Amino acid sequence: MGTTDARPSALTLARDGTAAVVGEAETDDADGVATVYRTVGEEWVVDGRVRPADAALSSFGRSVAVDGDGTSLLVGADADDGGVVSVYDRTDGSWSRTATLTGRARGPDRFGEDVALSADGSRAAVGASVEAARAGETSGDGLRLRHRSGGWRTRARLVPPDSQTAGDEFGYAVSITGDGETVLVGARGDTRPNGPRSGSAYVFTTQ
Repeated sequence: MGTTDARPSALTLARDGTAAVVGEAETDDADGVATVYRTVGEEWVVDGRVRPADAALSSFGRSVAVDGDGTSLLVGADADDGGVVSVYDRTDGSWSRTATLTGRARGPDRFGEDVALSADGSRAAVGASVEAARAGETSGDGLRLRHRSGGWRTRARLVPPDSQTAGDEFGYAVSITGDGETVLVGARGDTRPNGPRSGSAYVFTTQ
């Protein structure tokens, strides 16, 4: 695949295995970049690079997610005044930004710390491990969003079924099934049930 300017901060692979994305939250010449690679025969070649629309956007590339055939892309920038997620779509061989997703409020909630995308690119899960949830300023929450009628809207805000404590970091990691019906949310600092910072994962399904 070649070399990059910095150590990758995130990696993802399309479900059909034809596209891969490498996120670099900090590089030598920019605040972050996500590079898309695609298979051409038996070789991997650069299909495109996306950079933040705002040069001041920090930690762009902290998280990346791609749909099943590698034509829709999410890139998280979790340190930009609360965090944002940029949506890109591939049309006629070129990548363009089509939407920007933001959290509920400005502040250090780390929205976009991790992202996941369904196979058809219509549903996304976005983690925000420091956004205030039920208990504690750093308990976190996961936001699940759905693409509909040409735009993105919040379908559900996911919170853990049990009470959280500061430092649980619920939303540190997220994953979504291909059909977008089930979401997995990690809380790496959770103390239940196996002791301090043993961590846990929560499964959510549509009702």
